[in-house]
Amino acid sequence: MFLRRLTTTACWTREYRSWNGSLFIGDHFRATSTFTLDVGLRYERIGQFTDALGRNSSFDISQANPNPPARGSLAGYVVAANYSATVPPGVIRASNDYANLGKGQNGLAPRIGFAWQPLNWTTRLAVRAGYGVSYSQPTGQAFFQSVFGAPFSLGSAEQRAGERSGNL
Repeated sequence: MFLRRLTTTACWTREYRSWNGSLFIGDHFRATSTFTLDVGLRYERIGQFTDALGRNSSFDISQANPNPPARGSLAGYVVAANYSATVPPGVIRASNDYANLGKGQNGLAPRIGFAWQPLNWTTRLAVRAGYGVSYSQPTGQAFFQSVFGAPFSLGSAEQRAGERSGNL
């Protein structure tokens, strides 16, 4: 029962896109014959996903109607810039295809480390340490929130009719 309901309430036809990339630059500085310092900087582009069909959406609580009329309100819903249908009253069209602010996609991650040989008479003992900042992308989280989130998961007859006609 749950699986059937799950498959009938979500809009599974999506064409997701995401642009990710990284660049690293670093260098080794030999301060003395027994101490080496490593420094680096990594640029991370962890792009948010877009849908080529314009079916990304989100909700902006600051734009929601605190006292909606009895018939309901769409105030606060945000659709992507590439949403192809007419935007209903109260719905906001974002300035990007993410359907949100699009922040937090670029990060700088510094790295630093060292190697030190404390004993001059042997090379068998070395002290090494390092520190670095890392970024990662949450796997699947955004996908499931979008697929099962309104307005593209209503499961109503109107939505299914809209999918067939290409309006959703």
